[in-house]
Amino acid sequence: MQQVLRLLSGDSEDHAVLLCCFLMYLGKKAWLLLGVGIPHGPTAYVLTREEEQHGFNYWLWDPASGQKYSIQDSFCPLQKVFCLINDENVSVCSAFPVSDPHRHVE
Repeated sequence: MQQVLRLLSGDSEDHAVLLCCFLMYLGKKAWLLLGVGIPHGPTAYVLTREEEQHGFNYWLWDPASGQKYSIQDSFCPLQKVFCLINDENVSVCSAFPVSDPHRHVE
């Protein structure tokens, strides 16, 4: 990450790792999400969980644009999820479309 900060340059994965680490430093529950999105194609995002009055809400952050999307938003650019990574675990998903979030993955 020092090289990304020094050169002020990096790919989507570099920016997502940096953003994810920063959000975790701020005390947020965050995951690095590897998947496919529009218009980037294969890319990395950051998923955060925020506590609200009636439970939790999940947000997807695009580190390239700085945009934050609700996972319920129909304009969310994420199309497929391959992997979720945080400081506790790595979850490899069976590349399912996000449009079917209730699909059971075995």
